[in-house]
Amino acid sequence: MKRFLFVIVSVFTLSALNAREFKDVASAQAAQINRVSNDDITLELPRFVFSHTNTKIAIKFKNPVHDKLVSNGYKLHFIVNGGDQLVEFDQQGAGNLNCVFKADNKLSVLFENASFTKELSVISIWYMVLPLVGLFLFLGYRLAFARRKMKIVSTNKNGENAAQPLKASNLKVVKEEEVLV
Repeated sequence: MKRFLFVIVSVFTLSALNAREFKDVASAQAAQINRVSNDDITLELPRFVFSHTNTKIAIKFKNPVHDKLVSNGYKLHFIVNGGDQLVEFDQQGAGNLNCVFKADNKLSVLFENASFTKELSVISIWYMVLPLVGLFLFLGYRLAFARRKMKIVSTNKNGENAAQPLKASNLKVVKEEEVLV
């Protein structure tokens, strides 16, 4: 009887140990399917990127009803150049990231299994500002020196405004013909 009881306890103990080591392969594959990879998203960069200005980068999911989007309420956290950024997507799976390029021209976007890294050609903001400053200085110079020459009305000794006399025309009639009717 003791042996029989020992065998039954041993069988249950071994089955309990096997149950702890059992891995659910189906749920692991399902969890892997829900992860976002490079094949699931596309990034659209603007044609011109200026330094020290806010740059909008468009992210679009190829499948607008991706499990990750729907389960998180169309709000996902992306890591952009080392900083966390919340991106809100619309029902078509499109969202926007904002990034400012100061000293580094490198763009790095990370989310789960998706990673995007690119070295961008960033145009310095001084290429826009310096021509505008030069234009304003030129216009200011022209206005400052043009006021000296623009005297339309002069003042009399009595303090009254008097119009300048009109000049006579220098045009002469060379030949005059009568038109017969």
